[in-house]
This record gives sequence, structure tokens and C-alpha cells, in this order.
Amino acid sequence: MMRKGQAARRILLIDDERDTREAVESLLRLYGFEVETAENGRKALAALSDGPLPCVIVLDLMMPDMDGREFREHQLNDPRWAAIPVVVHSGHCDVPAVAAQLGVTAFLVKPISVDALLGVIDRVCEESAADMHNGAAALAGPASH
Repeated sequence: MMRKGQAARRILLIDDERDTREAVESLLRLYGFEVETAENGRKALAALSDGPLPCVIVLDLMMPDMDGREFREHQLNDPRWAAIPVVVHSGHCDVPAVAAQLGVTAFLVKPISVDALLGVIDRVCEESAADMHNGAAALAGPASH
């Protein structure tokens, strides 16, 4: 569910590979997304603390300093960020099993298909926006006529 301060088309992209990070960021911007990037989990936590919340986090698993697993643990333990959906993208040999262990919304195996990436992100952001709309409607109560 989206919360106040969460942008409907904002993505947090976490990947230590600069070329991958820049290519995915450019692609997402081309399709109208606002993108914040981080090269590891520690910098991603700082980005979450400092800025508006994303509708989805795109997370690499294997990174130096703080990897994807450790980032996910911190994310889930912080009530400000626990509900933000996560899409894992990794070249890890067993992405489906790791993604299931981490309880993420979806996963993509590197190299990533552009269509698959855009499809997953569009779906997750639309679901987040719908959750926010439905939550606001429920708080407002029934409409009076």
C-alpha cells in the first residue's frame, strides 16, 4: 500500500554494476519513471531516509558493502519501508529460491528483458497506486448523497 510521500512512478534502483545501473536508469526514465539509484544497500537505506518513497525497489542481490539480502532485512525491519514492494534482479544462480526466501514481489534474472522489466514495474506501481486510492477511499468513508 502506498503511503503519504510515496510517488506513483518513482523507482529506487539498487545495483553495484555502474553500467547496468545507468542503462536501467536511462531506460526507466525514457518510459516516464523518476529514478533514484544506489550502488549498494547502505546507500539505498540513506536514499530511503532522505527522499520520497518509491512505488517499487529494484534490488540486485550480490553487491559489496551491503548486499541485497542484508538490505532487505533492514527494509523489512523498518515500518516506514516494510510495505514497499521489491523486485529482485540478479544473475545469482538460484534467483527464484532466493527471491522466495526474501519474500519479494517479483524477480528477474539477468540479463533482463526490457519488456519483462517494464511489465513488472508497471504492474507493481499500478497496484501500489490502486492500494493508495482504495486506502484513501476507505478512510473517507461512504459517500453521502
